[in-house]
Amino acid sequence: MLKQSRADIRDTLARKAIKAVYNINLYKEQESYVNLFQQYLSQSGGYSQASTFFKHSWLKQMRFLLMFKLTNVLIKTLPAEQQKMSKLHYGPSSKHQYGIYTDLHISQTTLSNWDLKLLNKVFFYAFKFGISKDDVFYLPRLVNTVKFLSDFVALAQKLDPSGKLDLVSPGFLDNAHLKLVNYREIISILEKHKRNDRESMLSMIVSTKANHPDATAAEIGAKCFMDPTLVSKNIRTFQKSISQYLVV
Repeated sequence: MLKQSRADIRDTLARKAIKAVYNINLYKEQESYVNLFQQYLSQSGGYSQASTFFKHSWLKQMRFLLMFKLTNVLIKTLPAEQQKMSKLHYGPSSKHQYGIYTDLHISQTTLSNWDLKLLNKVFFYAFKFGISKDDVFYLPRLVNTVKFLSDFVALAQKLDPSGKLDLVSPGFLDNAHLKLVNYREIISILEKHKRNDRESMLSMIVSTKANHPDATAAEIGAKCFMDPTLVSKNIRTFQKSISQYLVV
């Protein structure tokens, strides 16, 4: 029962995050709060003079924006049909399931599977700042995780440089710092493969996959003039080589 309740909470949070992406007014409202916090800060004498309540409130708003931006990045990097499913299901003109799988010409089972996978991805990526072995080929997901998480950590440290206010748990900050270091390393490795895409079979395959993250092994093989089995083997080799950097 406990595991089920946690799954329900996870899915509820993910659904709210997806719906927020399609609610432009909600995002603008939250962003306006951040602007008000910044104005208040400039008028009240800086970070050291701000109240603990103010600091908690600002971080809460920034956490919402971080969740929103990462969810938005994730949705925009989904395959086109899954992006359409997300908008039809969670957008302002959302449809019932029958209308969605009729519009997309897919089965109800496929729709349910896509939706479940989307909820899992959103929670893992936008709430836990997690990068999976498949996410590494989507550079926008990596780059934006590093950017937004770095901004949030920097703000938390400015608001509470000594850590005495406990605005953010030490465990969260330690995990965030580790992810930032590791994800930057993955980006560096990917960029090296892209620069050297003609120097080795592995670099060519990794570079092509990074340019076409949704492509199958057969599609990558056609682009690289290689057997799909060889493509799959090299992709697994690459994923294994960077697995040490995938922090949960």
